[in-house]
Amino acid sequence: MYLFYFLAHKLLKMKENEKRKQTIAENTFILALDGDVDFQPSAVHLLIDRMKGNKEVGAACGRILPIGLGLLYILHYILDLKMLC
Repeated sequence: MYLFYFLAHKLLKMKENEKRKQTIAENTFILALDGDVDFQPSAVHLLIDRMKGNKEVGAACGRILPIGLGLLYILHYILDLKMLC
């Protein structure tokens, strides 16, 4: 939520016309990930394309699957998710 206020403050300080501000606001996205997340750039492009395609989408989330080795690592990840949800 704090990031929204920073972006809104920056947008309101701009000396652009209202239509340009609207375009900038519609093309601004925030990507928040955990530090240990590995992703492909093509996945981010796909996500942005889908969000731009539907103006009513305000947020998107998904499940991240572990790629580590070992049963303990996977069990820890699964139990951690269950406790958070």
